[in-house]
Amino acid sequence: LNETLQWVEDAEGHVVQQREEYMRIFPKGLFTAPESALTERMEKNMNSLQETRKICAKIGIVKQMQLQSQLYQNQFQKYEPQPFHEADIEPMVVSEEGPPMAPYVCRAALQRSVGKIFYHAGFEEFQPSALDAVTDIAARFFQNLVQSFGLYHETPKMKADTPVALEDGRSTDW
Repeated sequence: LNETLQWVEDAEGHVVQQREEYMRIFPKGLFTAPESALTERMEKNMNSLQETRKICAKIGIVKQMQLQSQLYQNQFQKYEPQPFHEADIEPMVVSEEGPPMAPYVCRAALQRSVGKIFYHAGFEEFQPSALDAVTDIAARFFQNLVQSFGLYHETPKMKADTPVALEDGRSTDW
């Protein structure tokens, strides 16, 4: 029997916990976007969108100032966008190998990605219900995609009645 699964008692008859040997701290960075050319380009585009919107807001204020004779200090809303910060999950201790499969954590990561894509597409503000709906659609899409791949992988290959031409010009019966 594996030592970590044995029931061991100390001198006083208390059970000795065998967890410490196989507990590990979950590594950082698995719930953030990996460094790639795509994420770098999206970050740059979103930052340029923020800068463009900031300039447009200033132009709007100047136009309004030209039209009005009296101005008040709090009359115009300042556009001060917060810089994007992609937060990772808090450090946590897990007892098994592999990624944590907590549905709420995975959904939050997918929702963050959907929100990022929304912003990149030009939606600076959106309703939480719209974000929830699109997150549900994306989750269902990925579920169907994985299910289709699994079905395709498990389906036995069958011999074709007529030869099929391959891209390189050869033909096959499979």
